Amino acid sequence: MRERRVAADASSLIGLAMVGQFGLLRRVFGRVDVTDAVCDEVCSGANLPGAEELGTAVEDGWIAVVPVEADPQFADLGDGEASTLAYASEVGALVLMDDQAARSRATEQGLEVMGVGGVLLAAKRRGFEGEIRPLIERLRTGGFHLSDAVVRVLLVEAKEA
Repeated sequence: MRERRVAADASSLIGLAMVGQFGLLRRVFGRVDVTDAVCDEVCSGANLPGAEELGTAVEDGWIAVVPVEADPQFADLGDGEASTLAYASEVGALVLMDDQAARSRATEQGLEVMGVGGVLLAAKRRGFEGEIRPLIERLRTGGFHLSDAVVRVLLVEAKEA
């Protein structure tokens, strides 16, 4: 029987690929679902980090691309966020997402949400060797928004403060 479903938005895929840790998704969750809109966003030809890794993960079978119809209640969000929330609401999935507005909507829907920092922390708790601090610094240097408060909490929880 499959464990709880995990639905990833593009930000998680891109962020983890930016720091060379895309494989942590498999290590932490085993299997991850992405919507067709998220797959299109990451692999859109914009040479985003994660495009190659996503393609390989889909070929290897640990990331599944799921078709999702638009849900009007999420029409104010981007296509990737909207489809991820529609899918997660339907199947009760854990949502991997970093956009603050979309995270708020997920919480309103009663969904559990985890961002890239949370994935790094979960990996650390599951025996990821090495510190997450340099990965967080690389994310921030690369333009990924993680507030000082969130970074402090992550580092305390990871026992790296």
